[in-house]
Amino acid sequence: MINQIELLNQAFQLLSTPDNWDEIQTWYQGLESSQQLLLWTSYTPYLMEISVLHQRADFFKFICNNNLNGVVNYIYLSQFQILHTILRFQNTTLFDILFENMPEHAQGQILQHVYLLAFNLLQDNNLFYFIKILELSPRYISRILIFNDALLIHLAIQKRVVGVFDYILTHLSTEIPSILRANHYSLIKHLFTQGNISYISRIFDLFPELEDELIEMDDYKLFQIAANFHHLDVLRFLVARRGHLVFNMIEGNDFEGFLNACHRGHEDVIKQIIEWWSTHEEPLKLLTQENFLSLQIMLGVVDEDTIISYINRASGELIKNARIDYRCDLFQEAVLQGCHRVAHILLKMYQNEDVDISLSLISAFQQIEVRTDFDLFKEIVSSFDDDIIMDSFGVDGFVRLTDVFDQGHFRELDFIFGRLQDVNNYRTCLNVLAKHAPEPSKYLEAHRLLAGIQEFTLAVDKKVLPGFQSIIDQYDKK
Repeated sequence: MINQIELLNQAFQLLSTPDNWDEIQTWYQGLESSQQLLLWTSYTPYLMEISVLHQRADFFKFICNNNLNGVVNYIYLSQFQILHTILRFQNTTLFDILFENMPEHAQGQILQHVYLLAFNLLQDNNLFYFIKILELSPRYISRILIFNDALLIHLAIQKRVVGVFDYILTHLSTEIPSILRANHYSLIKHLFTQGNISYISRIFDLFPELEDELIEMDDYKLFQIAANFHHLDVLRFLVARRGHLVFNMIEGNDFEGFLNACHRGHEDVIKQIIEWWSTHEEPLKLLTQENFLSLQIMLGVVDEDTIISYINRASGELIKNARIDYRCDLFQEAVLQGCHRVAHILLKMYQNEDVDISLSLISAFQQIEVRTDFDLFKEIVSSFDDDIIMDSFGVDGFVRLTDVFDQGHFRELDFIFGRLQDVNNYRTCLNVLAKHAPEPSKYLEAHRLLAGIQEFTLAVDKKVLPGFQSIIDQYDKK
């Protein structure tokens, strides 16, 4: 009778010899039943290890068939070390044999350990062995990939491990919809955050049925994400490929993504969106604060032609449905940004719609740059009602008049004075000019400017404006 040591030595020798399965079977069948029992009860762990070491899938399967409980127990007792050895050899056949023979509870544990091993490999940037694990079998990896909300894929994307998504798209195409839905499309969000246009377009190409579903996910605001991270190619892709869905998504998210695109100066994307709107029947529906915010942001960022097309697209509805403070802010911002054509259009629209923006006109007048074209200047001042013009100007307004005066813009001053029908208004203006204008020579220009106005002589009151009159007298002598 063979002793235990000799029995084990024979087994090791046979397993280390390749292509001798028939010889192994003959040897095993020649053993006594007690020896066979001893082999499984005492030496299963050793036989498993030597089978994996010499890549003997045939004998490994033989072990599982004869002592499955021993195999399961050893896996747990060894803390899955035998599994890690199999994975290290990248032996798909051994893994398949092990997994397929395991009871269901053990299968779940095995997959969990594969996941942990893959995760650790990825964390350590051991990408070669990480990809090898992915190549085990689609039957297992598809389950592993959705563990912990697909954290493995997220990490792979974060580390830009190209092979992960290549493998998924190549081998797990039927699994992708379920993988995406299982983690509530956060993978797509991750791809948009990264700006990975190649994978985004590939997913859309492979799964057109998912495209509408993906883009309209309000919770993830894909357009907004792309705008936040300056991914212009993704924004262009979305608008060009799925314009109507982008429109719905922007509107559904209170224009937040579009605002972000405006904030970040994505001029070409903004133009592309507006061009899409202008060539389709969908109206610009969201006529609330966000429209005006987007317009205000675009001022100074996008060329005036684009902004004007945006305004024309919305037409009068934009004005009618907006709050008064939005209208005023928009007009004032156009003036401040030097977008005079836009300011002209807005002012005309406001007048046609009988919109009261007197507060905005006052503010615009007080803040307008002298470089502003004269037509807009006249248009702004002309928009004041005669009976409120002085009240509207107020002290600050007249101080602004002195700025115009000091810089020699006498056409503007002449035009403003021409609007002042009451002599007391002249007196008030001249009093302000006398107090604030620093160069006496400019008073002479003012005198010459106003000399032709009939009411001027009535306005000059030596008791009220002695300083101004003395300066005029001084320069008249010259």
